[in-house]
Amino acid sequence: MKESSDTNDKYNLISVYGALFFGVPNGGMDTKALAAMVGDKPQRYDLSLLDQEVGYRRRNRQHEEFCRAFDFEDSKIIQFFEMRKTSTVIEDPFTKKWTRAGPKELLVTPASANLGRRWETSEDYIVSIDADHSDMVKFPQPDQDGYIKARYELRKFAEQAIVVIERRHGSINSTVSLP
Repeated sequence: MKESSDTNDKYNLISVYGALFFGVPNGGMDTKALAAMVGDKPQRYDLSLLDQEVGYRRRNRQHEEFCRAFDFEDSKIIQFFEMRKTSTVIEDPFTKKWTRAGPKELLVTPASANLGRRWETSEDYIVSIDADHSDMVKFPQPDQDGYIKARYELRKFAEQAIVVIERRHGSINSTVSLP
């Protein structure tokens, strides 16, 4: 959208105030258990891009491209990270089905989940959730840690976004002729 010549794309981009990222493995993740499940299937390549040891060049390039494309310093990307280990997948020897009954691992480390833009390195942008990787975005109860923290950030977004986006639209309206 940043490089598009379409005026609608420009308007849509400047209308985005921010995002909440939940356990995004910016720095990679522990993929050993998933690799065993995927085996030699075509998904193995995609999985390798998430591996903390292998796909770092592509992840770095994607991060740089994202930072250039969404370079609004008046926006916010809130990065949540898991605090609990997740049960890994193992194959049941009797049923030959994969289950989450393997050893618990921290799939996405706090450092991996918290690769924000250059101004998003403080605790204002990096938030822990007392859950594992699978449960950090499941909110069956409104008193859960993740729900409370996500709701708090969204309320701040709602307060701040209107002013920021109106200001951005005022700037683009003065430089772009509307259809």
